[in-house]
Amino acid sequence: MAKVIIFAALVLAIGAMPGSAATANEVERRQLYTACAPMDFVVESLDAEDSQRTGLTEQGIANAVESRLRAARLLTPIAEQTLNKEQYLYINANITDHAFSINVELNRYLKDIGYGFGGYVAVWRRGGAGTHGGNGQYLLGVVSKYLDQFLSSYLRVNEAHCSR
Repeated sequence: MAKVIIFAALVLAIGAMPGSAATANEVERRQLYTACAPMDFVVESLDAEDSQRTGLTEQGIANAVESRLRAARLLTPIAEQTLNKEQYLYINANITDHAFSINVELNRYLKDIGYGFGGYVAVWRRGGAGTHGGNGQYLLGVVSKYLDQFLSSYLRVNEAHCSR
């Protein structure tokens, strides 16, 4: 019986130790820290009928994303944009007759050094779904909301490097 009590006390003590669980800020830092590396972006294709129905276009989304990344001094210069991106912002909008889903994610190229294989992984993602009422400006506002969340988090995590 005494062994059980001692074991239970040890388990409780270890669980109560500071630093035993990652905080939300630590997780966000691991996801977004890049020393303020610039990035490119990709806007997924929209169906032509959906664009016509709502007025939301790929170019409209691209303009909003480029403007925000450029303002934050995070846009990769055009001369350096290649297919071999270390990281990029990916924007996907799916629209149906009355509903939508929008996702914004930061994809980063990661390589498994043990096997030599690599690929892109979404290290940060925000998104949601709802109804749109045919209003493309509303949909663009949703994209902007997720862009703002990304930029706020990214700039906060990389603040020491981005402020130079």
